[in-house]
Amino acid sequence: MQQITPIEIRHKSFEKSFRGYNSDEVDAFLYTLAYAWEKVIQQLDEVKSSLEASDQKVKRLQEVENALLRTIKDAEITASSITEQAQKEAELKAREAKIEVENLIYETHKKIKTVEEDNEKKSQHSKK
Repeated sequence: MQQITPIEIRHKSFEKSFRGYNSDEVDAFLYTLAYAWEKVIQQLDEVKSSLEASDQKVKRLQEVENALLRTIKDAEITASSITEQAQKEAELKAREAKIEVENLIYETHKKIKTVEEDNEKKSQHSKK
């Protein structure tokens, strides 16, 4: 569909015929129509401009949203990694503590045995 411009409307002429329309009324109507058409075209341009600006905002917001989603995903991965590392460290410390306790128990038993042997020797020596 070919768009009619306001200038074309203003310059449109009609052939005169017997008992035709009043040319002043037709000219006035065409002028009013051209003015209204100009306003419609201006509004259309404003709407197109506003739509383009909105599209750019939406695109920027989508980029921000994607960046936030990537950041959240990275944070989740990091948190999971930190949690896993902390669990491994806790397990390692628990194992080290268990080994230390077992060593203390072993050393205590060893000292007890040594004290018992010393007491046994002293007791036997006292009996002699």
